[in-house]
Amino acid sequence: MKKFYFKPIPAAKKWPIFLATFFAYCSLYLITNRIHLGEPVQLFSLWVDQAVPFMSFTVWVYLTHLFFVISVVYFFNDDIIFSRFFYALNIGSLLSIVIFFFYPTTIERKAHIFNFANEMVFWFVYTLDNPVNCFPSLHVFWVMIGLIPLFYKKPNGFIWIFAWGMLIIFSTMTTKQHYFVDVLGGTLLAFLSWRFTKLLF
Repeated sequence: MKKFYFKPIPAAKKWPIFLATFFAYCSLYLITNRIHLGEPVQLFSLWVDQAVPFMSFTVWVYLTHLFFVISVVYFFNDDIIFSRFFYALNIGSLLSIVIFFFYPTTIERKAHIFNFANEMVFWFVYTLDNPVNCFPSLHVFWVMIGLIPLFYKKPNGFIWIFAWGMLIIFSTMTTKQHYFVDVLGGTLLAFLSWRFTKLLF
């Protein structure tokens, strides 16, 4: 019989545990977005950042990341899969929060919006989210940490879920909320966090 270093969390009890934890990290994100040590360090852009155009309409996709993470949790009905997801979510989110507080980063926002509806949405984003907490991208981390466990299950409609996740990741660059290095950081953090949970279960 396999010995677990951590007791698996019953998937039947996943919703209150996950939602309380997830929204706690959302709150910590907003706190570190306003309270952090020192001045944010300006990140550098790469050729890929300059090649990707600003597309204001993709902000609607960008804002679906919370719904995406909540949606994928619906498929995690196995105790081990859900437990690995949950602990990986905690590991990566907590590490990101520590980075945001002690080593804040920023990018230069360049938005040229010509549609009133899109402009109102960007106003909401800019009001809520200061241009810090850039590296690693928590948007990307949360999407990837939701997608990785789905590769084990391949539920019906997986290709559409995967496409949704990829569009969200791409939107972090087309809305000029993140640079490519932030996307790489969030992706790497997701894979490392998931890999680490294999040592726990």
